[in-house]
Amino acid sequence: MRLIPIVLALTLPGVASAVDCDLVDDFDADEQAWRSGGGNDTPPTWVADGGPDGAGDGYLRIEASGGGGAGSKLVAFNTEQWSGDYAATGITHISMMANNLGPNPLTVRLAFRADGAMRSFDASVALPPGSGWRPVTFELAAGLAQPLGRVTELRILHAAAPSFRGTAIEGVLGVDRIAVSGCAVEADGGVPDAGMPPDAAAVPPDAAPPRLDAAPPADAGGRRRRRRRRGRRARHRGRGGHQGASG
Repeated sequence: MRLIPIVLALTLPGVASAVDCDLVDDFDADEQAWRSGGGNDTPPTWVADGGPDGAGDGYLRIEASGGGGAGSKLVAFNTEQWSGDYAATGITHISMMANNLGPNPLTVRLAFRADGAMRSFDASVALPPGSGWRPVTFELAAGLAQPLGRVTELRILHAAAPSFRGTAIEGVLGVDRIAVSGCAVEADGGVPDAGMPPDAAAVPPDAAPPRLDAAPPADAGGRRRRRRRRGRRARHRGRGGHQGASG
């Protein structure tokens, strides 16, 4: 009988687990539960070749048609592995490799559905057409007015100004190796993950992109962090039923 309260607590909507400090979406087989709003004819798509490592390196392609209506805004969101209690993990940065594959300049931002509210990100990274693969790191403290707690959705989007829904544009963005970095507290109680050092990799608004470094981040002991691969089950779970978001 003593187990019943524990089981109930784990299933309550208000209870969120910490996000894994070694989380990396490397798109080696599918979209890893990244998607867009209903009615979009060009949702985020897994591409098997052409990532930062070239042939055989998959990445996520995010496309927008511009104009108005579904698919006009360049937005991809994840409500699966990127949901959780960011404060409990002590996440300080989110990094990725990004490539502007479209005809127009992009202003790339993050946005969150967190603590019951839509949270836009002040900091942005400018990517010109034909940018090539560049490492990008968002420092959460620099881009958010209030610290994150319980996150239920992470968004990657183009927006001319801070926005949760994005700005209409004709564009194509490639992303790969979306990762947690700079965790203040390791899940196993060990030393913080070295990740990408904030002073070397964090990108404030309108700053020049940092030096290309395609290798996955190493932990404090010099070991490469394991990449978290989400199978097709995660993809199928992630594609159903999210009608509250648009883009």
